[in-house]
Amino acid sequence: MRIATNSKILYSRMSEIEAVKYFAKCGFDTLDLGMLEMWDENCPKNQVNYVEYAKELKRVADGCGVLFNQSHAPMHSSYIDEAKTQQAFELIKRSIEIAAIVGVKNIVVHPKQHLEYPENAKILREQNVEFYSKLLDISKDWGINILTENMWRNKGSNAIVHSVCAPPEEFRDYVDMMQSERFGACLDIGHAYLVKEDPVNMINTLGHRIWGLHIHDVARDNDLHTMPFFGNIKNWEEIMAALGKIGYKGDITFEMKALDNIPDCLLEDTLKMLHRVGETFAEMVERNR
Repeated sequence: MRIATNSKILYSRMSEIEAVKYFAKCGFDTLDLGMLEMWDENCPKNQVNYVEYAKELKRVADGCGVLFNQSHAPMHSSYIDEAKTQQAFELIKRSIEIAAIVGVKNIVVHPKQHLEYPENAKILREQNVEFYSKLLDISKDWGINILTENMWRNKGSNAIVHSVCAPPEEFRDYVDMMQSERFGACLDIGHAYLVKEDPVNMINTLGHRIWGLHIHDVARDNDLHTMPFFGNIKNWEEIMAALGKIGYKGDITFEMKALDNIPDCLLEDTLKMLHRVGETFAEMVERNR
């Protein structure tokens, strides 16, 4: 299994091009291409030469022996403000194009979740069918798959509660309702824990629909996006065993918060440790196939 992490964790410290080189130095030959920064109009991916930039990024990655296994489209996908929702859609469209240019096969796109849940679950499902149908039409031309993700939201006093695709059965049904061989699930293990859903049950319910992962640790009431074993999730071996038992064929992909607070002298060691955690998780999965 390949071990990947999200490339954006270094973007505040160095350029994206330099980050690819640094990840390769630390043992990563697979990366999740970050697109979240596209809300910044100064982002290179928003400039008129974005195609040339994407090609240069791929050239550098190829030279370092680095593959981009998946990507994350800009978030969020919808807002109460229709104009901002349309802006988000345009950014997502461009992120699909850029991801395809650098060789990404799966791009994660958050479902629409701008309305209160669960009272608007049916309306949101209808909106998401339309939303993902449009994206599947666009992504077909680029040969890239769309993955949806299990979500959460705050509800008063920062209480974390369910949102779209948080219930395992709904997550499964979202994948099935699209009836597309290019549409799958990216299971965010931290998000499952936040809404008190058992990640093992999520894995067993989704089964073969899981094409990608967001692996990170959290506190019970805080989406920390930190390294596994540094939060409150305790049953990592059980989670990895479940992935092995369903025959998961994807990668071990971390989704970490930016490493802004790590001193320069510890940055390389931190990334090498993260990679070693990934290797350990891969061994757990393989033992249970």
